[in-house]
Amino acid sequence: MKFNIQIKKSQIPRAGFGLFAGHLGFSKGDIIGRYSFPHNYVDRREQEKLCKASKDYDGCWEKQEALSQGYLLCDKSQLNCWNGMKIKAGVIQYTLYSNDCRGTKFKCNAFFKYFNNGLPKKEMYMIAGKNIAPYEEVFTTYGDGYWHGGKS
Repeated sequence: MKFNIQIKKSQIPRAGFGLFAGHLGFSKGDIIGRYSFPHNYVDRREQEKLCKASKDYDGCWEKQEALSQGYLLCDKSQLNCWNGMKIKAGVIQYTLYSNDCRGTKFKCNAFFKYFNNGLPKKEMYMIAGKNIAPYEEVFTTYGDGYWHGGKS
């Protein structure tokens, strides 16, 4: 995976920064970047155990989702999750800069995909869903949960 991205002002008004392809662009199916790291992994079963042990169990998982500010992405089982807001020095999580195309004139051109890679835990990557031209902005969908306060 080559470093082939740029972070600059998004084309979406008031969206802040956006993720853009670098000078090589991306072909459909290319890995754009990694979202999952050991430091931002959240095992929902372990989190539920911690919630049950706490005095503040009511709504504990929902509070974890809220603390992630919409950056908690889980696999289909909803057991293996990654909190994009858990930042670690020296680790560049540039996939966080991809904006959702919902409600804009832009079309999504990337998506998140889970890989097992023979590891105990799956890993999540951003994948080009179509050819992305050099310097084109990368858009993905955040999913219904993001727009409905963590509830699908």
